[in-house]
Amino acid sequence: MNGKKILTYFVLILFLALALLELVYIPFFGVKPGNEAIPFWQHPPKVIILHAAYLISPVLVKPVDLLLFWAVGFGVWLGFRQVSSKNVLVHPERNRIHAFIRDHPGIHFRELERQTGINRGTLTYHLDMLGQTNKILAIPGSGYTRYFENGGKFSDREQQILSSYSNDRQRAILLLLLESPRTPTELKENLHVSGPSVSWHMKRLCHDQMVTVRQEGRNARYVLDPEVRTFLQDRGAL
Repeated sequence: MNGKKILTYFVLILFLALALLELVYIPFFGVKPGNEAIPFWQHPPKVIILHAAYLISPVLVKPVDLLLFWAVGFGVWLGFRQVSSKNVLVHPERNRIHAFIRDHPGIHFRELERQTGINRGTLTYHLDMLGQTNKILAIPGSGYTRYFENGGKFSDREQQILSSYSNDRQRAILLLLLESPRTPTELKENLHVSGPSVSWHMKRLCHDQMVTVRQEGRNARYVLDPEVRTFLQDRGAL
């Protein structure tokens, strides 16, 4: 048997296996999307193939999208449609991710993975699709990339505030400063953390212009930026 026949049989068997998975196993026995992680092999074929391409290289997603599904014609059988801003949220799991980001602006990847129960590879793929279709914004900062709904709801400055507010420790600091300016010692005592930990977080907050330092004699007090104060008060942070 020559190589061409082997390749033909392989493609045919792969196609039949994917069709069986899509049309028989998943509808009757597959795990339904919910709060639990879905095993990779139980996803629809279109997600499996495009996700596999993404793991090799993100730049392969579009070529595989066009060549495999449209040029070859598998798209009709597998129910695949070109992902665009108009239909990207039709996928139930992707829609759930988008809704979660909308309801938790500034959430970072690990927390999103934990809260949704979606495995890392699948979550990465769907976040990339949401980003490519401009449904979400990915904002790097403070060691994490944080995600926001891209609907013009928040300005760049507000996204920066939300990123800081999404960090548990920094949120506690911002809420204390929202009540009144504090010295480093007062923050340490109120938060029950070490001095170096307070200094580390305050350095980041000062760098991001969330707070400023006001010198009062020998003492320095941290003061919340007026714009940050107004934004947090408007959102009912108190």
